[in-house]
Amino acid sequence: MMTFTKLQFTVFYADIKVGLELFCDCLGFLITYDELNSENAFCVLEKDGLSLILQQNKEIADLDRPQLRLHTENIEEVYKHVSKNFPQLLHPNSNKVVKNRGVRKNLHSWILLKPVL
Repeated sequence: MMTFTKLQFTVFYADIKVGLELFCDCLGFLITYDELNSENAFCVLEKDGLSLILQQNKEIADLDRPQLRLHTENIEEVYKHVSKNFPQLLHPNSNKVVKNRGVRKNLHSWILLKPVL
């Protein structure tokens, strides 16, 4: 039987500082490994059992547009924090928490963040 405990993915940025602002400064992820000063800057971030890699590579970032979804039990609190402290990270169409319209029973509400890579 194959058993998996986590899925770790890589998000590419032309400027890794953009990803650090979103994931670390705004969402509270911690850098658990970094080679930010290397020629091919990258780091591993973790929070609440989630893990991801940020990597600076303009060529791949220009081609790659990942769609990431973070699940939370407190979307109102997340929205309040982001809109107050990091309004520049909200998507222009995300001026409020959008309530579920019955499309998916387990998806209650959401906000959009800018996919700036």
